[in-house]
Amino acid sequence: MTRRCAGRRHGLRAIALFAVALHAVGMGAAPSAGAAAPEKAGDTKVTEVRAAVGLPSTHPVVAEGWRAFEQLATAAPDSGLKFRLFINGAVIGASGGLEPLAQGDADLGLVVPARYPEQFPFTGYVTELALASENGMAAAAAMTEQILLGCQPCADEFLGQGLVFLGTYSAAPYVLISKTRIDTPAALKGRNVLTPGSIWDRWVASLGARPVHQAALGAAVSGVVPPVPDASIDVALSFNQPNTPQGPRFVTPLRLGGYRGASPFTVNRSFWRALNTRQRALLLDGAAAGIVAATDAYEEQARSAIAGAADKGVTVVQPDAALERLVRSIAEQDGERAAGVAREREGIVDADEILAQYRALYAKYDGLFRTATGEDRVRILSREVYDKIDAGRFAAIPSTDEAEANKK
Repeated sequence: MTRRCAGRRHGLRAIALFAVALHAVGMGAAPSAGAAAPEKAGDTKVTEVRAAVGLPSTHPVVAEGWRAFEQLATAAPDSGLKFRLFINGAVIGASGGLEPLAQGDADLGLVVPARYPEQFPFTGYVTELALASENGMAAAAAMTEQILLGCQPCADEFLGQGLVFLGTYSAAPYVLISKTRIDTPAALKGRNVLTPGSIWDRWVASLGARPVHQAALGAAVSGVVPPVPDASIDVALSFNQPNTPQGPRFVTPLRLGGYRGASPFTVNRSFWRALNTRQRALLLDGAAAGIVAATDAYEEQARSAIAGAADKGVTVVQPDAALERLVRSIAEQDGERAAGVAREREGIVDADEILAQYRALYAKYDGLFRTATGEDRVRILSREVYDKIDAGRFAAIPSTDEAEANKK
């Protein structure tokens, strides 16, 4: 089995999966009752957009990301859009329901492709590349551009599930929280470190420490003595959460990447097709604003947590240059490793090209966002990505692979 990106035919199995998914959702996912009629001159009919996010109202993606998305998407008096937001897992479930959204239980919602590796092999690979990057906003923008403009099979994975991808954000950066001072490679060597996922397992092992998983900490019930974490890789806001080392005293703001890859403004494809071109363009504009707002909110949370660390009895420790260099070197090597896995396990034959493309996009945005904040970030993201999308054609007409699948 082989898969290819950049618009090329990417394997019979991928096409078969696409065709099956397209048939399943294309036959039964009708537009919502409030969907807009086909575009007409002067049509001002109001369309209710049922949006569902399995997160609480105080979460950055809801409180800031969705607020900015809705505000911009409905700013024009002729938008014809009216949002109704369901939170805390209502309608599509707390885990980001792929099937409920595809079936039209909601018109827009949050989907986490990493939870569905079989359906999203290309997107999962790009997500893994983005996890290791230092600059969260640059990583989110690079991944957004790559999926929307540079990797047709990535976009087709969403279309094949009856969905339309509009971008991703960056969650807060990960830091090292520990019981003792860790600022050099030697201080980390031999420590038990609680990690958030496999990529950080590899980093920890490469640094000479031992990765520990949350599941292992509950193994004592079966008579196995679990390892005691000396440190954890987590967001700074988690100082007092139970999954961090008991009584953390130090935080080392190493550049350990962060989570990127959730699709917060995923649109049901039938609903998207029922919108007029103006409304689709407004959702694209809203996505740019929402992605920046959510990322900015996460970054502000991280800054505030670090600034207030002393109030919680936590000392901020600056890592020495040797530890920082070692972490960056491991992150670079992990990109090459991810490409190898994508090639061998997923059959993505041009994995190296995708890696090179991601790195080029990340470097571009790292420079563009170096001093940009707020509205400047939105303007940059709009100019580089969303303004290049033809709202009248994007995801509204069959893709090349869809047309090919339908011939079979």
